[in-house]
Amino acid sequence: LDGVPICVIVTDAERAPYYWNRSALLYAGIANFPEEFSRSLFDFVHGDDRGHLAAEWTTAEHGKCQFKLKFRLRSSDGSYRWHLGRGVPQLNDSQVITGWILSATDIEDQHRALANAEAANRVKDEFLAVVSHELRNPLNAIIGWVHLLRSGLDAAKIQRAVETIERNVNLQVSLIDEILDLSRIVRDKVRLLRRPIDLTGTVQSSLTAMRSAAQSKGIEIEWQNAGRPISVNGDPERLQQIISNLVSNAIKFTPGGGQVTVTLTGDGDEAKLMVSDTGIGIAPEFLPHVFDPFRQAEATTTREQGGLGLGLAISKRLVELHGGAVRAESGGRNRGANFTVTLPLLSADVQVRHDSGHQANLGARSLNGLRILIVDDDPDTREILSEILASHGAEVVVASSAHGAMAEIAESAPDVLVSDIAMPGEDGLSLMRRLGQYAASRDHRIITIAVTGLSAPQHRRLALEAGFEACLNKPLEPARLVDYIVTATSRSATPN
Repeated sequence: LDGVPICVIVTDAERAPYYWNRSALLYAGIANFPEEFSRSLFDFVHGDDRGHLAAEWTTAEHGKCQFKLKFRLRSSDGSYRWHLGRGVPQLNDSQVITGWILSATDIEDQHRALANAEAANRVKDEFLAVVSHELRNPLNAIIGWVHLLRSGLDAAKIQRAVETIERNVNLQVSLIDEILDLSRIVRDKVRLLRRPIDLTGTVQSSLTAMRSAAQSKGIEIEWQNAGRPISVNGDPERLQQIISNLVSNAIKFTPGGGQVTVTLTGDGDEAKLMVSDTGIGIAPEFLPHVFDPFRQAEATTTREQGGLGLGLAISKRLVELHGGAVRAESGGRNRGANFTVTLPLLSADVQVRHDSGHQANLGARSLNGLRILIVDDDPDTREILSEILASHGAEVVVASSAHGAMAEIAESAPDVLVSDIAMPGEDGLSLMRRLGQYAASRDHRIITIAVTGLSAPQHRRLALEAGFEACLNKPLEPARLVDYIVTATSRSATPN
């Protein structure tokens, strides 16, 4: 038995051990058995497991049968590891127990993996409960106000209803975007559109958007910067997402009257962004998990702050994709928190692009004189897009299928096509390919825009490869659609 790689112990009928194999001696740290061993076998079993072992052993004695159970054994260094123990009785010719052969197989790694998996499942279950709660809350407000609108309201309450519905729709969109973002990150599907940018301007833009939320809670945002460009190679939208996540997180967990300080510096070869707050802080036991997806410090039913708790996990991965790092620090409960992001700094001679936007082309965002074809199998989408575009002066025609769209194109010769991608029968990609063949034989350019609820990067890529000039995700922000049409038609009308 000395060659067996598991612990084997042989006892007499009174449970007193008289043989330990080499593996058992080495594990327990017994050098000279039996001279140095006079204690009970139970001295090596974890105190919480002794009663269970004794009960199983006694039951096996009465039944003259084997027993099996899991328990923790103390090793030579004093630590305990989980083992799977088995006991086999030794019977004489009279079927009397004369002793026991016990074995213990180390299952610490398996036990730990199972415990981690069970903990992960609990965390995910809690997260799904949070998702259900957070998605239902905006729906509750939307449904309630829609019900009141049907019953008739005065002008002031109608305005309040519109504002509340819009706010809750935007909240739902942000929640869904967070879930989709995390899904893409987990599947390593996030792709950055990087270019040299001035991080100072990006931070300032983010803070401008966040100030109203801070002011509504009476929180002061202090902005400290080097007073010069801090250039990095990054994706502007993703960097703004990182900054917004960190600042909104600070605002969320800072009580009224508190302060959020945002500091940007360039130190050596690193750009350093610090977001500090005077908020509720982070408990020491939760600090190592603050960037874990699906983890929240508060219980599902008693937490004071809303949201899915995905923003920090998403931000961490986006920072890492930029070649940077992020860390969290806190002195504990009610002592605030500090988040620090470091990114590789570009050399001073790299030309930084400053986006001036296309506001000059927008004017009053008039679509007068444009005939726009809307193609979507969903009648509600066709109706609302028609109303939006018509309210800006466009002449709108509609089709519910790719086949109907081709007939409408031949008849009305639209200037702009706004088409869904996922449609029954023939999708928008097929429509675009047919339109390409049709337009090749005619001297009439149609500006083409895809709209879709399929938000993965590959769907955008497929739309652009099929020939669409732009791909916008549902739910559409009306101003963004109108702005794009104005810009595209102005660009199209400008001579080369």
